[in-house]
Amino acid sequence: MDCFAVSIANGIICHKNKVINSLKIASAFGFFHFGLPLVGWYLGTGVQEFIETGSKWIAAIILTAIGIKMIQESYKECDKNLIDVSGIGALFLFSIATSIDSLAIGTTLPLLTKTIIGPATTIGITAFIMSLTGFHLGNTFGNLFEDKSEAIGGIILILIAIKTII
Repeated sequence: MDCFAVSIANGIICHKNKVINSLKIASAFGFFHFGLPLVGWYLGTGVQEFIETGSKWIAAIILTAIGIKMIQESYKECDKNLIDVSGIGALFLFSIATSIDSLAIGTTLPLLTKTIIGPATTIGITAFIMSLTGFHLGNTFGNLFEDKSEAIGGIILILIAIKTII
């Protein structure tokens, strides 16, 4: 659901190359949601406690910082998007922030199953579909609030950060 909400926020602020950007975001989120459970699986339970407690704070800090910047930028007199969702840096930060909890999940999966490929694939495909859907919903309905759509996107990111900590 985090990648869905972040994709909505990105869909709201994206006004160019919508299909390409939606596929980039969905692919990055899907890839990270597939890959981080694999990493967690191999890290094992030795670092499980750190990952479970530290990951939510890392994600919350990243999402809050991006959200605050988006809100600030929405009040500036320019029509340049704050975050170029096609840029590798923003895409990497969003991907890590939304999928870091998958790393923690991966450390617990050895207790439930003998293989990681099936669960990781399911998580990755679900993240891809939810991200693609969220981006297009945000892009469609973002036009209704075009003058403050960037601020709305920033608020969504901050709310996700709060939910992550809680």
